[in-house]
Amino acid sequence: FTAENGERVSFNAKVDTDKIVDAIKSFVEDYNKVLAEINDQYSTQPDHKKEYLPLTDDQKADMSEKQIEEYEAKAKEGILFNDRDLGNLANSLRFVFSDSKFSEIGIEVSTDYSDKGKISLDENKLRQVLESDPDKVASVFSDPLSYNETTDSQGNTTSTVNSSESGVMAVLKIQLDK
Repeated sequence: FTAENGERVSFNAKVDTDKIVDAIKSFVEDYNKVLAEINDQYSTQPDHKKEYLPLTDDQKADMSEKQIEEYEAKAKEGILFNDRDLGNLANSLRFVFSDSKFSEIGIEVSTDYSDKGKISLDENKLRQVLESDPDKVASVFSDPLSYNETTDSQGNTTSTVNSSESGVMAVLKIQLDK
């Protein structure tokens, strides 16, 4: 590039790796928290020993705010136990990150069944990919949905999401919209 006075001017652009790593690290932590909460709500059984009826105004008058909060929390405990929709969401989220494209940028799904789909981040691997191919990291997160279409013998066409070609945000949105 040449300036008005004839001097050459050059620009260097560099990816802000630290900021991107921090954002992805925060995403992984938040995803794991949400997944843990979903799994916890799905697997927590209600207390069948006691019936928790709504508190009357008179009962509340005899209780402290903390006691009311504790009672209401206990009353809500187990309300989503074995809920079909929540179970379907938990199962679908377990497989969102199972594609190899995530492991290529440092995101791995735990193979321990008890982790129930928890993901982890290899920051060093992510940094290496960001330095060599930042567009790859961007596409893993932000590519639009990709579909596979199949046509049966009657000519009916069916479209299914191709998660290995779609960005994780688009796939997550589909799962959460269900």
